[in-house]
Amino acid sequence: EALRSGGYRVAGMESSVEGRVHGRELRGSIDCLARREDGEEAVLDFKYRDSADRKYRHFLEHGRAVQLATYAHARSQARGGGAPAVAYLILAEGILYTPAGSGLRGQAPITVVEGPAIGEVWEAFATALQNAEDWLTARAPVPARPLQEPEAWPAGATIVLDGPNAKGKLPEIQPICRYCDYGILCGREELA
Repeated sequence: EALRSGGYRVAGMESSVEGRVHGRELRGSIDCLARREDGEEAVLDFKYRDSADRKYRHFLEHGRAVQLATYAHARSQARGGGAPAVAYLILAEGILYTPAGSGLRGQAPITVVEGPAIGEVWEAFATALQNAEDWLTARAPVPARPLQEPEAWPAGATIVLDGPNAKGKLPEIQPICRYCDYGILCGREELA
């Protein structure tokens, strides 16, 4: 309803996206690419469910929506123009989260989230990638990030890694580490 009321039509599902950043190739696929008759685009990333702490809303509020920012950057490169509107669609709850400046239009319920513009998120992420160049090229050993002190992280790494909380403690498992089965290699898990 939100897309239709805003004049968008689905232009593709699992649409391939490519781009470049600091000489590196970006490749992936966008869950849903929508387009208006005037050529304006919208990128929707589907999430089955949001967590109790509203993780995806939090990403938008705190400038950590890196996946959306990467898709938007790649689409703007492909089009040679401005960034598309972006949103997370939380399927199980029927919630559409979009950052305040994304330009997603429509009369149906859209949850607009105050936070940095998606272009600012992209710039912060691109800077963090550049600062992590030694890790990414293996010119420096990649440390056991969950165990390494945040002061030793490249500047901006907290866009994807959680730093200390208010009590100065790091999380037991970094968000990026929740998807890896090789905790023994980085030191997160002990050998039996």
